[in-house]
Amino acid sequence: MLPGSDAHGDFNTPATTPSGYLGGMPLAALTGRCLGVVTAAAGIVQAVDEAQIALIGVRDLDPPEAAALAASAVAVLSAAELRAAPAHLDAVLQRITSDATLYLHLDVDVLDSELLPGAVYPTPDGWQLAELAQVLKAVRQRCTPAAIAITAINVAGGDQERILAGALDVIQKVL
Repeated sequence: MLPGSDAHGDFNTPATTPSGYLGGMPLAALTGRCLGVVTAAAGIVQAVDEAQIALIGVRDLDPPEAAALAASAVAVLSAAELRAAPAHLDAVLQRITSDATLYLHLDVDVLDSELLPGAVYPTPDGWQLAELAQVLKAVRQRCTPAAIAITAINVAGGDQERILAGALDVIQKVL
């Protein structure tokens, strides 16, 4: 199971990306939709089943990416949907069982950039820490993650103390 919290879908392929940005393709690559040479070089021998993926908190999809996700088996719960109907989170997470091997991916751009200004690709209207905590608590009630990644924090742009304090808040919520 691969739940992820990210403002972006990362579900483009070289054929659908408007930007050509490789960082917008890793989820598509993991599902076997593209970049087979890259995933093979990384030692990934089997594609991840799309039905085992939940993308939670997304709010910035380009049209081809949104169409690809809509046509896929990936469960998508946008930030707006979570706010409007928190019970939808349970429906998305029903895929997780207590014996599932779970990899949790958290891109800090899922948070409001006022909370964590060091997000590499900030997107307006992000989560507050309480919303992140709600999602993480729901995930942990179902199983213990085998691996957790917290990504895309940039302290080089200034305000390092505030960024690191925000990152510490995120890490505490995750753990």
